[in-house]
Amino acid sequence: MGLFLKIKNFFTGEEEPVTDFLVLTGELSAEVKVRELAFATAVSRIARSLSKCEIRTFEEGEEVKKDDYYRFNFEPNRNQNSSAWMQELIWRLYSKNEALVIEYDDQLLIAETFTTDVKAKVDWTFKGVVVNDFQFDRPFKMREVLYFRLNNNDVKKLVNGIYEAYAKMMSAAVEHASRTGSVRGILNMQGQMAGSEGEKKLATEMLNERFKPMFESKNAVVPLPQGFTFQDLTKATERTIGGGGGITRDYRAMIDDIYDMTAMAFGIPPVLLKGQTAGVKEVFDMYLTDCIDPLADLIETEINRRMYGKEQVLKGTRVRVDTSNIKHHELFEMAGSIEKLVGSGTMTINDVRDRLGLKRSDDPIADKHLITKNFGTAAEIDAAGTEQKGGANEASTNGDDD
Repeated sequence: MGLFLKIKNFFTGEEEPVTDFLVLTGELSAEVKVRELAFATAVSRIARSLSKCEIRTFEEGEEVKKDDYYRFNFEPNRNQNSSAWMQELIWRLYSKNEALVIEYDDQLLIAETFTTDVKAKVDWTFKGVVVNDFQFDRPFKMREVLYFRLNNNDVKKLVNGIYEAYAKMMSAAVEHASRTGSVRGILNMQGQMAGSEGEKKLATEMLNERFKPMFESKNAVVPLPQGFTFQDLTKATERTIGGGGGITRDYRAMIDDIYDMTAMAFGIPPVLLKGQTAGVKEVFDMYLTDCIDPLADLIETEINRRMYGKEQVLKGTRVRVDTSNIKHHELFEMAGSIEKLVGSGTMTINDVRDRLGLKRSDDPIADKHLITKNFGTAAEIDAAGTEQKGGANEASTNGDDD
């Protein structure tokens, strides 16, 4: 409530409300917007990271690129590419704590809404499945769908519960900040009794006709009759509470706290969520380990067990979500690592070129596993050492003969 209405209510004898409804709704709106922004930022970062992953397909242990590879990495359905599909999947997974994908006409469709009939001894049933405003007229069994669920604790509800504790603190900070910029003062009426009806009427007229323009305007001058003086308390109040800058810093710190708590709930290092660059290389590996890898494993496992099944998976026919593409690779910084990967026989030259996004080499040697002479079995190294030692002894004996 503004200073003008506060003073006017005092002199007119009107009861001042405990809480200004407009200020209250403004505070709650600000708090809700901050929490939703933090949540959306976290989900969007995870979704963008997963959309960069390549889903590699294998048949009996050999990597292949056939229909499933194209479907997962390029076109899951007619209306979405793989990036948009993955981002929608992650968004629904975190906002609803679950996501349902049905396979229809060789398309992978993400359900917008559905109901779950949970049973202990038989397959769960999903009814009322809606995709793009189209509702399927039949239920789907668990064995027919891809059903993703984060855990038993709904992340969004968990984070909202934490926010509730901060809501009142943020509301107080907003109200404090709004009051810091307002005008405060004392209107003195010398020689008059402030309690009589005549004095109240006179004071009300003064406020309505003279002080109101001053409170509402950027620059204003108010002439005062004899016996009236106005004492400005605004600067003294700001000095007492530390000025508007301190309030702004406190409010900024509360926003940072909300981002930090959201980051912890998602397993994201806070510096990444807030877009800070200090030490980003060190924390990015933590982000991949604590947040992305478990989520990739969840998606990979559900696809394998539902689309391929036990028999095929045990034979090596499966998919694998490759998260190595999330991190930007600087070719020259990786030169030493590339040499070790190829020289140890871990990867072929073409394997490395595939990971770097380079064109495969036509040279047959690029598909062979190469090992430098520095590597060998313990027996081979021991044999080589014995042979070298024997040669040295023979040379020494020959020298004595001479």
